[in-house]
Amino acid sequence: MPGEDPGWDDEAARVAHRRRMLEIPRHNAGQTYALALSGGGIRSATFCLGVMQALAEAPNPAQTPARTPLDTPPSPTVAGTQSLLAQFDYLSTVSGGGYLGAFFVSLFVPGRLRRGTGAVQAAQDAYRTMQYEPPGRIHTSVSYAETPGRAAVAWLRENGRYLTPTGAGDNLYAAAVVVRNWLAMQYVIGSALLVLLAALALGLHLATGAWHGLARNEMDLLYAARQAFYNERLAIWWSPLLWLPVASALLFAVPPGIAFWLVYPRSDDPRQPVRVLNNAVLLAALIGAAFLATAWWFQRLQPSPQLAYACFAIGILAWLGVAACLVMVMPAPRSVTMFRVRATRALRTAMGVTGALAALGLADTAARTCYLYSYLAEHPWGALGPAGSLGVLVWLVRYGANLLDNGHKGAGDSSWRAMLGRLPVSLLAGTLAAVLALLVFVLWSWIVLWVRWDGGEPVDWLVFGKAWTTPALAVLTGLALVMAMVVGRFAGFLNLSTLQSFYASRLTRAYLGASNGNRFTAAADSRETRQRFSVAEPAPDDALSLNDYYDPRVLAPLHLINVTLNLTVDPAEQLVQRDRKGKPLCVSPGPALAQPGAPQHLPADTYVRFSVDGRPCCAMSQERTFRRHPGEMAHARTVGDWVAISGAAISTGLGRASTLGTSLLMGFANLRLGVWWPSRLDSGGAHAPMRRRGTAGRARPTLGVLTGLFRTQYYLGCELAARFHGTRRGWQYLSDGGHFENTAVYELLRPERRVALIVLCDCGCDADYRFKDLANLIRLARIDFGLEIVVDTAAASDPVLKTVFGTLDDFAADASPESRTKVGLLLNAYVAGQGGAPDAPPVTRIILLKPRLTPTAPADVRQYGAVHRDFPQQGTADQFFDEAQWESYRALGFDIGRRIAQGPMAQRLFT
Repeated sequence: MPGEDPGWDDEAARVAHRRRMLEIPRHNAGQTYALALSGGGIRSATFCLGVMQALAEAPNPAQTPARTPLDTPPSPTVAGTQSLLAQFDYLSTVSGGGYLGAFFVSLFVPGRLRRGTGAVQAAQDAYRTMQYEPPGRIHTSVSYAETPGRAAVAWLRENGRYLTPTGAGDNLYAAAVVVRNWLAMQYVIGSALLVLLAALALGLHLATGAWHGLARNEMDLLYAARQAFYNERLAIWWSPLLWLPVASALLFAVPPGIAFWLVYPRSDDPRQPVRVLNNAVLLAALIGAAFLATAWWFQRLQPSPQLAYACFAIGILAWLGVAACLVMVMPAPRSVTMFRVRATRALRTAMGVTGALAALGLADTAARTCYLYSYLAEHPWGALGPAGSLGVLVWLVRYGANLLDNGHKGAGDSSWRAMLGRLPVSLLAGTLAAVLALLVFVLWSWIVLWVRWDGGEPVDWLVFGKAWTTPALAVLTGLALVMAMVVGRFAGFLNLSTLQSFYASRLTRAYLGASNGNRFTAAADSRETRQRFSVAEPAPDDALSLNDYYDPRVLAPLHLINVTLNLTVDPAEQLVQRDRKGKPLCVSPGPALAQPGAPQHLPADTYVRFSVDGRPCCAMSQERTFRRHPGEMAHARTVGDWVAISGAAISTGLGRASTLGTSLLMGFANLRLGVWWPSRLDSGGAHAPMRRRGTAGRARPTLGVLTGLFRTQYYLGCELAARFHGTRRGWQYLSDGGHFENTAVYELLRPERRVALIVLCDCGCDADYRFKDLANLIRLARIDFGLEIVVDTAAASDPVLKTVFGTLDDFAADASPESRTKVGLLLNAYVAGQGGAPDAPPVTRIILLKPRLTPTAPADVRQYGAVHRDFPQQGTADQFFDEAQWESYRALGFDIGRRIAQGPMAQRLFT
């Protein structure tokens, strides 16, 4: 988008409009306050609920006199817009924090919680809803028509097990979704694999019929394997495809390796121009001719055929090296150094192709051997062995993902976490992914082998085949190609086959269903009430469109939903981008584009602003998306969808944690919560403002066939191979915002938002209190914004602040018992280089609150912590909170929130 981005002015106008309509005084110099709710799944959402309830209960200290510790607590009936919670202009969330953020902001939508309410009344109801403390429980015998806000917070408690709220029934439903989507993904992978295997089998069959030596070689390999089996030795039926890597190495790898040494500068300066016809090249050509002549002489006299073959090979390779020199100087390199770089890159490519062909030959060997064993051992259902192994491994991967999460993020046994921390996870993931890929290859090879060998045991004479073997393989190749083309056009499979839709629907029902007042307005104890109050029953009006959510009439804090746009392939090859492997994508309120008299059916993203790394990017509306790529999307993405994307913690794209091994492993197990986002037309133009000049044209010739006929397989292949091109492709892969930054503070540090105070609930799992997420934020702020975030150590000795805030040492395992009362850090963000300057004011102040079990916590919370030693840092994989667990996290958050929201502490922090 050319020129200055007007989005920041739009945000400032929304903030000013909200404060004016709700009669909330503006902060000094137009500064803003913000809440940041970090990632951490339902643990974060529940703890943050308690903190926000405490802020909603407390009055704005700037408008009330200071209280002493002996004063009575504030009245819970303080007007919502006069509460401390109402002073926050921004709400930034990541992952689990987004669950609660979506619930809170959706309360402000006019008419959602209570029918017929306007924008101002909806805002008053939203703040009043957060004051219902403690949340009760849902009673079907009670009518909530007048107080739907009380039912709203009680609904959150009822959805502590939001993924499977009814137990066995929902578990079976989830299992059905998992199995269905996994099988569908295997079908898509298999349809592409079957084309390759059938075409290779057809080519090999035709070659054996035309080349007697190749047919004899294949029969010898089969005979040797059968003999080994009958002699009770290890029988391996080697594949003839293993000759391909040998040929590739000789024809494509050796020539550039030789060419590297044949070109040299005229002097010692490698920047000299390239001389192709030099002494080394001429000498190589003469040596090649001499060896070819020697080979002809040995062959003519027949003293030693082996020597003839060796001389012939050496002569051909020498000439191929000379030919490689001639090819690689077109276009002419500027210097000898550039020529050598070009030769090395050609060698790298050849080695990659050779390695891929070797893997293909070994995989085909494994498939042939399994097929042979199944028939020689008289087990016609031998394919069930690899199929069963594949199923067991997939289950182990799914179980291991949760185990790994618990080990790294919250298991009580520190020795177990330490052991997992020492394991080479990427190497183990790659090894296991290779095994899964091999099993998938074997299963689909079974079909091709069954057709070629007439559905029976391989025998020597079938190498040449029957009369119908060639037509059968040709038909199989054609059918597989048709299957692949049909699947390739149905690009909607990419997202429908993941677990994201299931995840998003459950989040929508649990957290956006809580703000759906229609659930709570039916007559008491009626059949409709019992159905709507059931946490297992979805309601169509639970979902909320982005237009309604970000409508300019909504007087809510500006909700920033943070997502990671995965980027592992960048032509710039910058160190920072190669390490981060992703960029921050922020979904935020956009400008009020609609004017009076505008059409009722607006595009799905009218009031939304999408920005990648702070720069605007255009989203493509649902209508245009569907016309451009039929079958890609069944509906426009709702608020629940975006919150689920922001919480897509386990997927093939993991930001800086992405590796080939992990992507393959998560992909083959279909542990995919991320989504592909068609944000603009593939052909560029008005809907591709971020595409760099000159890049689109180079990409189109290569990707024309792939993204045209086989779009589904292409993007799925990119996903499995961890090759995410970011904004250089029409679709981007989105995953958990915590894969880039997990505190949700990053976007609030942009100077255009002028955020002076941030209250951060740092709920990422941190069993050892190492503050890993804070360290990542400090590094990002220093590198990207030129801000230095430092701990305010003076707070630890301040008479008022020291009761809550400490230093990093106060959270160490060997900290003094007095430090157990500390639950937060005060952080100051300075312009880099000014942190030590006298009287240098901080750009932003951050109040970091950490879930920590303190001696002052309520008795029931301390009892729960005594029984569950990892509380309040239980693993993020635990998304199934029971009543005691949910209430313990909420009550802990409420207790910690009240400690900063009342009395002299609030006066010091918020005035």
